[in-house]
Amino acid sequence: MTLSTSELLTIDALADTLLPGGEGFPAASAVGLGAWIVAREEYAANLRDVLALLPPDFHTLVPWQRDVEVRLLEAGHKDAFERFVAAAYAGYYTSLPVLAVIEAVSGYHARPQPFGYALPPFDDAIVSVPRQAPRSWRDMPSA
Repeated sequence: MTLSTSELLTIDALADTLLPGGEGFPAASAVGLGAWIVAREEYAANLRDVLALLPPDFHTLVPWQRDVEVRLLEAGHKDAFERFVAAAYAGYYTSLPVLAVIEAVSGYHARPQPFGYALPPFDDAIVSVPRQAPRSWRDMPSA
């Protein structure tokens, strides 16, 4: 997805409005959240929608003006707003700098997927009883 400099700045400004940082947490733009969202094809269509719904000078607005625009976006275009929020949270809370803060603050070793935890080898015996049961579902026709 190719975006103008103004659009990239708008994405960072929107992300920073939602996730401004504080109490040791970095702002969204400081962890590269805008670039993370842009790099994912699954967010491209919604990103274009959100950019079209925000004023082109969004990134130049002062914080209280951005808050007003974000509230208008949420009120008038709830689905697009919620999809952007979900993308923003997914990227922010899996970024290494944010995980480091979570670990430092909580003492919990934060390892979300794809980093994950090592699992023991799967023991096939735990599904032996369900495998013997009669089938309790039906196949759905393919679209």
